[in-house]
Amino acid sequence: VLPTTPVVDDNTDSTRRRSRRTAAPGDAEEPTLTQIKSSLQPTIKNLQIVLSDLDTAIHRHESTVTSANEEAKKLEAALEKHGKALEYYQCLREDLATWMGALRELKKMVDLAEDAKHQWEGEITWRRKERAWEWQEDVADVLENKGLLEKSIVGDGQSIVPTSINKSQPTVDEFGRDLTSMATMARTKRWERRRQIFIRRRNGNSGTSIEERTLITNEDNISNEEISDWKQRHQAFSDAIALVPMMVQDEYLSTYNLCKMFLEWERQYPDDYKNCYAAMTLVQMISVLVRLELCQRWDTLALHESLDNDENEKTFVSDLSKFKWCIDLNEAFSNADGPKNNGLLTNIIHKCVVPQFTSVLTIQDMERGNLHGLYDPFSPLQTKRLCFCCTSILQYLDSCLNEKGSEKRNEFLENTTKSLLSVLQYNLESEAIPIVKSSDITIVDDKFMPRDSGANAYDDETSDAIAYAMIIQTKSLS
Repeated sequence: VLPTTPVVDDNTDSTRRRSRRTAAPGDAEEPTLTQIKSSLQPTIKNLQIVLSDLDTAIHRHESTVTSANEEAKKLEAALEKHGKALEYYQCLREDLATWMGALRELKKMVDLAEDAKHQWEGEITWRRKERAWEWQEDVADVLENKGLLEKSIVGDGQSIVPTSINKSQPTVDEFGRDLTSMATMARTKRWERRRQIFIRRRNGNSGTSIEERTLITNEDNISNEEISDWKQRHQAFSDAIALVPMMVQDEYLSTYNLCKMFLEWERQYPDDYKNCYAAMTLVQMISVLVRLELCQRWDTLALHESLDNDENEKTFVSDLSKFKWCIDLNEAFSNADGPKNNGLLTNIIHKCVVPQFTSVLTIQDMERGNLHGLYDPFSPLQTKRLCFCCTSILQYLDSCLNEKGSEKRNEFLENTTKSLLSVLQYNLESEAIPIVKSSDITIVDDKFMPRDSGANAYDDETSDAIAYAMIIQTKSLS
């Protein structure tokens, strides 16, 4: 049996509501709508403030998220960049290590080659100088013995007037040997050797006329055996220096490849390149290749030409622009999209070429305590070659117009001038120029004769001495 739902009388409910509305006068009245709205206003304002703060917080959070995303992208790009830089520097480190190892081995061989070359040049130059000074002494001795020597002018400008030989002075050594006779024999032997070389050079012509006697040069003091020995030594040196590049692969002998590697480094990471002093390292590395080619092809004293070598004239050059390292440097920088040559060529010339040039001018003489060099200032061939080399160097030093380049140019000129003056002073001090009594000599039938009537012509040794004092040394000193 389902329960029955009570029936509510609508009239009864209305009666209750009316009875509540007609309550006692002392009861509280219900709030009106206006009052309710007024009471809710603070809550609404608080909610609006909270909403505004929430909007601000959301905007700030969105900005933070955006900044974080941007920073993340920057870090990601930096990480990618540094990752590429790390890969690049790892490869660069391997390449530099390989280059350094190859050039280190080359440098050892180049040092030995330079020493051998300087010894060879020194022996040839000093042998010629000693023979020239010896020739002067022989001429003065012959003229003095014949009474034809007026005086000898030594390097310091003093004149030495010959005096008669004191017969009371001993002319023998402790073993009883006649020193005068031995000196005369040695002098005569040197004159005969000079004569024979001169005749052989003229294809058997004895050259007894005055004009022919004046054609004798200091080269006639050098025997064919000595020249042959010098040529053989130079050939051995050339063969040895030709083997040096074979110690490393061809790619590590290219100045162009080396420059391109450093130029790429400077283009991609210029700040790192500058902070690492990479330009100085590049000069140090290139200097090995420059010195190697200078050993092979630079003849500042023209010794190969003076020895009448049959080598190809293109082997030896004096103009720096014809060297391979110079051509490679210019080509590397001309093809570079990034930085150009900021005095690199000038630095290389100042560090490598200038010392090679001045090495033939300045050598410390420990015995005499002064500076002198291998250069013979009385040799027209050497003077011409040195002038050409000096001009070529100055052209490249002048190409760098900044203050540093100007300082290097002035330094080079100052050192070169000082060295040349030192060489000239040393050679002049070693000279003993014989002055002949020309008033006692006359020429008859193309022969030197005493001015006294009835006297016979001078012998060949005396005639050669007169020709030297009157003509030959004048041509060599002019």
